[in-house]
Amino acid sequence: MCLHLDGLKLWQIVEAKNAPRKKDRQVMPIMFSTILDEIMWELDVEKTAKQTWDFLKTKNGKYSRGG
Repeated sequence: MCLHLDGLKLWQIVEAKNAPRKKDRQVMPIMFSTILDEIMWELDVEKTAKQTWDFLKTKNGKYSRGG
């Protein structure tokens, strides 16, 4: 997911606190396409990409994009 978003120059949207809604909505389907069904049921679709990413980090343990 990170590589895909980075390649599309959208990763900064995941890290942004106040991302433009249009860009945020571009990111969400990419994020959702990589999430297991078991976790998908716990997500709130109305959240932002950043909130979704923060939830996934909490669910799966801390994740460092740099390594």
